[in-house]
Amino acid sequence: GKFWAVGNNNSVLTSTDGLSWTRRDLDPGNTRACSNIAYGAGVFVVTGHAGRIFTSPDGTTWTKRTSGVTAWLPGLVYGNGMFVATGNSGVIITSTDGVTWTKRTSGVSNRIQGVTYAAGKFVAVGVPGTILTSVDGVTWTKQTSGTTESLAAVKYGEGHFIAVGWVGTILTSTDGITWTKRNSGVTSTLYGVMYREVAREWDSVIRLGGERDELALYREGKRTFSLRGNPAAEGALVEGRVDFQDPIHAKNVFTASNGEWEFNLRPITAGLELAIMKGGGLQMKTEIKNGVMNLVLAGALVAYGGCQVPAGVEWDTRASGTTQNLNGIIYAAGQFVAVGGSGTILTSPDGVTWTKRTSGTTRGLFDITHGAGQFVAVGNRNTILTSSDGITWTKRRSGTTRGLGPITHGAGQFVVVGDYGEIVTSPDGITWTKRTSGGPRHLNAITHVANQFVAAGWVGKILTSPDGVTWTHRTAGTTEDLNGITYAAGRFVAVGGSINIFTSPDGINWTKIARPVEQHFLDVTYAAGQFVAVGNNRAIASSIDGTTWTNRSPGTGGDRLTSIAYGANKFVAVGTSGTILTGNGTNLDIWEQRNKP
Repeated sequence: GKFWAVGNNNSVLTSTDGLSWTRRDLDPGNTRACSNIAYGAGVFVVTGHAGRIFTSPDGTTWTKRTSGVTAWLPGLVYGNGMFVATGNSGVIITSTDGVTWTKRTSGVSNRIQGVTYAAGKFVAVGVPGTILTSVDGVTWTKQTSGTTESLAAVKYGEGHFIAVGWVGTILTSTDGITWTKRNSGVTSTLYGVMYREVAREWDSVIRLGGERDELALYREGKRTFSLRGNPAAEGALVEGRVDFQDPIHAKNVFTASNGEWEFNLRPITAGLELAIMKGGGLQMKTEIKNGVMNLVLAGALVAYGGCQVPAGVEWDTRASGTTQNLNGIIYAAGQFVAVGGSGTILTSPDGVTWTKRTSGTTRGLFDITHGAGQFVAVGNRNTILTSSDGITWTKRRSGTTRGLGPITHGAGQFVVVGDYGEIVTSPDGITWTKRTSGGPRHLNAITHVANQFVAAGWVGKILTSPDGVTWTHRTAGTTEDLNGITYAAGRFVAVGGSINIFTSPDGINWTKIARPVEQHFLDVTYAAGQFVAVGNNRAIASSIDGTTWTNRSPGTGGDRLTSIAYGANKFVAVGTSGTILTGNGTNLDIWEQRNKP
């Protein structure tokens, strides 16, 4: 690991231990200050005064880049596959690689001091009481903060955005849209805020030599996991009770003692290796070296890197109030909205309690998105519906006779793809224009990021467009149908009817990830630091990088999960026969199966 610090005189300081530091001069002879540093897409980015931006692949060798602005840039974050920098005079600029930057319209003229990305959106704060949000870093919406005090920084944790600023100002929000002022008890200026998941931190003790070797884990000073073994008698455990708890839900994952379990505790170089068997099956195995451990419980990773135990996600079945197939879901404007067969529209503020809405149509609805201040749902026989609140819906003319499927919003317009390569676009969701895709194949998925639309469909068909109007045919190098696509962490990820997954850095050149898990997927999203895919037979899988996947299915079942979204600090997946599953948490390492009511 390494620390980086930035400051005056175009300096970057680096340290491997926080004690000894090495100075790197980004621009020798220039004394302007550096303001912020971020890492993403394999590159470090530093911003500063007069629109100055520097990049480095290793934090040591730096290259000056052209930002296209002259404003001071105090705000910087990497999220959803892009860097976002903010600054004086309402400046917002974005870049997918840190090299080429594009100026965005913020809608404000005051300084935007800080920016963060979490829960599927960017949130920026500034002067005076300015708060802006964006799902893509391109289109920004001003929110009501309820204060005129200047805001200096914003962070996310425990399901809340926290903004701080002048005169002890603290604001909180679950969605970045509706904000509540809190009493800080001080009148001093608050310049920064951070979040650390203290409840997930564990300490480890490893003792080697003597009559016994010992491994113990402590949480907040309390011993939670303890094993002592005699290395001379491999496989024998001297003190044999093991209690391992999920630290968030405070319940035992398992309890073991001699007679029930078979233990194997043996010394290795600078540590211990431990395996626990029951009924001939491996329940836990770990290798611990120098206080760093990887611990596996019944196939699920629950501890890693210095015994840091993340919270689990429990998936519960929710009563949707319908038996219609649910085909699409989105979280926007502080609520989930799901659409499905026979014009079904459901809304929920939390993914738990659902209300059926009147859509005004009996035609099947296939997908939904949000942009330009309204929801747009699309479906069978050219159906398009719009709503400003998810409750009251209005029919619109699509300008086509084809069935319409996936929809997205980006670059100031809605883009819908569908049957036989049909594509229609609209700046407002009301007036629609038919476009030429140049292909007869059905398109099953679409996403937008970094000035590019990417659509995917039957027999591996990929289309890309900078504006939603002019489209170029690509290929994923497969004849398999592609059903879902998203972009995050510097890459596109596409899933399909086969058990293969495809990734691309640019939407043009694709790599097949062969059989990462034995599941067929219909949709994929990115939130809470990882990709999550859903599909047939309640299939769920997750991946940090889009390449290595882990099966997270909560059990077998005939229900097909067709779509997934993230909001209000939870994942919500919908599917056939009105199925709704909620994942209560932001980490997918521990799963529990719930029975459908």
